[in-house]
Amino acid sequence: QWLYYVAANITQVQPTVGQAGAVVTITGTNLLGGAANLSYVRFGSANVAQILAASETQVVVVLSSGSAGVVNVSMLSETGSPAVLLSGFQYASAGVVTSLVPSSGQVGTVVTINGSGLRGGAANVTSVSLKGVAVQAILSESDTRVVVRVASSGTDSGSGNVVLTATSGAVVVGAGQWTYLPEGSIAQATPNSGQRGTVVTITGQNLLGGGANLTQVQLCGVPVQQIQSANATVVVVVAQTGTASGTACSITLTADTGAVTSGAGKWQYLNDGVANVFPHSGQYGTLVQVSGVNLLGGGSQAVSVRLGSTFASNISMLAGGAISVIAQNGPASTGPEDVVVVSDTGAVVTGAGQWQYLVAGVIASVSPTSGQEGTRVTLNGTGMLGGGVSITSVRLAGVVASNVSGNDAIITLNAGASGLTGAGHVVVVSNTGATVTKVNGFEYVTSGQVSSITPTVGRQNTLVNISGTRLRGYGTRVVS
Repeated sequence: QWLYYVAANITQVQPTVGQAGAVVTITGTNLLGGAANLSYVRFGSANVAQILAASETQVVVVLSSGSAGVVNVSMLSETGSPAVLLSGFQYASAGVVTSLVPSSGQVGTVVTINGSGLRGGAANVTSVSLKGVAVQAILSESDTRVVVRVASSGTDSGSGNVVLTATSGAVVVGAGQWTYLPEGSIAQATPNSGQRGTVVTITGQNLLGGGANLTQVQLCGVPVQQIQSANATVVVVVAQTGTASGTACSITLTADTGAVTSGAGKWQYLNDGVANVFPHSGQYGTLVQVSGVNLLGGGSQAVSVRLGSTFASNISMLAGGAISVIAQNGPASTGPEDVVVVSDTGAVVTGAGQWQYLVAGVIASVSPTSGQEGTRVTLNGTGMLGGGVSITSVRLAGVVASNVSGNDAIITLNAGASGLTGAGHVVVVSNTGATVTKVNGFEYVTSGQVSSITPTVGRQNTLVNISGTRLRGYGTRVVS
């Protein structure tokens, strides 16, 4: 009718240190004393928060709060069978969250949680939640400092608890210490397409995600060349070289706190390039045509074109998107150089090795150096066609010459009629527009005058005397 059970015996408590929330396993023999359940399990004077499992050899419980220090572990079965392990467990000092830096943010924000006993007496912190949302990642952790990356809260904002859970299950709570800010949103990018150098204005709300500055902006995954300015509603950046995407892709802003704001389908890299430059070489005055694909990189007007290291002038947009410019004085190239087009958006389109500055043409001598209308003049020099193949015009002191013929080394012509006297430039223009100048290379002098003809009438073989001034026109003899 009666059966004595061997007395219950607790042999081990694991872990031996912890605090509220820790899951503790008690092992031993006859722990239920023949009963089906336990009436209570206590650590010191505090009943456990929950008995998860119980058998004759193992009991698993969740700790409730208790005062720091070494305590007895005791239990009582439903039959009244007791079991005690003296000094079997140590309550660790309750974990305390002292501060969060920063204490507010949004998705991506890197938060440092400072305090003491953050591991709750266990080996590690295994999970952290902010206002009920599990963090994206635990970047590092110790008993006094835990660093996490914030996950998205969706549309939920406002303050809430920070909750750290250790490997033992111990929980440390910082009540109301975290605030979710409304997540940043990108409304638009202007322009919404372009290429390297394009100045892009990004507008929206909460673009800094609670931070003070942006550390990175990416267009279609490519970090921008420069962040010119940034505040919560407007960010201005300069695009870096990117691969044409074919479709619009994301803009991503990263703040100094790590907060991330993204806008899908807000930017597109354009396919562009300089396909042809004609002519490929020249010098001052050469009319150059640049053609290709999206030469303006999404802009509407070219603001500069550089041939090698020298900026061209007289930029004009042509049908089909081509651009014409006039070459300025530039140093002779040792080899092909780049052609660089910059548009009104700042977009930069480059044609690698498509232009070469020739050695500047030189008019070495003008003979004679003075004369009047009809004077036959010879120019000697080098590269006087400036890379062209024919002569378009020659001017002497601003007057267009006639009967012009020649090549890079020698040009002959007749001086045109001038109503003025004085020295002026000799200017040769070739079919490419290349211009070669000799400063003050020719002087128009006073034209000869016929004062009288005697007799004024006659027939074949009549001897006529012509009188006047400068009848040879500054030549050495009259030839006809």
